[in-house]
Amino acid sequence: MPPWPSATIINAGEALVGQHKDIGAVVLECTNMTPYARALADHLLLPVYSIYTFVTWFQAGLAPRDFGPPGSGPREWRER
Repeated sequence: MPPWPSATIINAGEALVGQHKDIGAVVLECTNMTPYARALADHLLLPVYSIYTFVTWFQAGLAPRDFGPPGSGPREWRER
């Protein structure tokens, strides 16, 4: 029986970091790996980025968080 997907991804992460000691972050290019990003980050003690982190970062730029007064208030929608 093959190992659980999370074990396979963690083993691959260990091998990657073992071969390249100067890695500062990991990018998961496969969308199927996104659910394992947190386990991999916790295990490797490195930031792990995926399509999900990219989309949430991009969306945050489109609709910045409203922190309340004094910086917020009524605003009109405008298109550029």
